[in-house]
Amino acid sequence: MTIDKARNDNTVTLSLDGWLDYDAAPELKKALDELESDVTALVIDCSKLEYISSSGVRVFVEAYDRMKGALKLLHVPDDIMEVLSITGVASRIPIE
Repeated sequence: MTIDKARNDNTVTLSLDGWLDYDAAPELKKALDELESDVTALVIDCSKLEYISSSGVRVFVEAYDRMKGALKLLHVPDDIMEVLSITGVASRIPIE
């Protein structure tokens, strides 16, 4: 998986490309841990995300909690949306 980071004022957008599975989840967690303390909003662009495992879902939930709800997911593919719906994450994290 690759992660591209863009910043606009106090909002950071992370664009994910590939599989967010057990092996890639620590990479996303590391990118989240490296966010500057003045970041007040986080956007995760999932348009190129091909797969998500429970490890990836967990990182999304941890990011949502860390950002105190100032997180949204963009361009979530249908198959990933299905996983997020089944796990209940879709009702917790805003998805556009």
